[in-house]
Amino acid sequence: MDHPKDEDDQELDNQWLWGQEQEWRRKSKPLSPQELLAVFPEAKVVIGKHLENYMSKRNTLLVRLGREIVAKRAKYSPESKWFAQMVVQFLSPTYGAIKELDRRIRELKRYSRPNKPQGKVPLGELVEKAKLVPIDRMALIHLKKVRKYGDKISASCPFHNERTPSFYLYLKTNTFHCFGCQANGDVITFVQKFYGYSFREAIRFLTNE
Repeated sequence: MDHPKDEDDQELDNQWLWGQEQEWRRKSKPLSPQELLAVFPEAKVVIGKHLENYMSKRNTLLVRLGREIVAKRAKYSPESKWFAQMVVQFLSPTYGAIKELDRRIRELKRYSRPNKPQGKVPLGELVEKAKLVPIDRMALIHLKKVRKYGDKISASCPFHNERTPSFYLYLKTNTFHCFGCQANGDVITFVQKFYGYSFREAIRFLTNE
């Protein structure tokens, strides 16, 4: 006849089971994205929905961050506008929320593209990928007095105060130029200048890699 275990025996059993679980976790190799999707194929649909949701939230936050940067710049002299960008980057909850969304998006993309080789993507490859992002997609949400002329778009410059628009986007070359303050460059340069990012930060921002 089995006798019920007293509390000391039960505690010893729990400790033993806990120890076995920890040993199993230590020895077990983490599943790769490919293996996880093989076990849970239905996760592909969920991942896709989350990616779509995160990208939508990211776009909304980008517009808000742009407004915050423009508003902060207006309070500083032209020589101190770089400081306004730094203030927004370090103090704005919006900036922090975008960085967190970027992290989640990169993580989900690893699982949505399980057959893609893992590891760091070469910088040159990321640069080329970033340059392909349409500059109007990055700039238009931050521009005012926008008018389109064929493959060109004019607007008020986002980098200095002006009454007459002198800022142009050139869609064929995916570049911009301001005839007022002489700011110019490609889509990477625009992101660097507008958000105050470093070169690598701008590339990561544009590619989500």
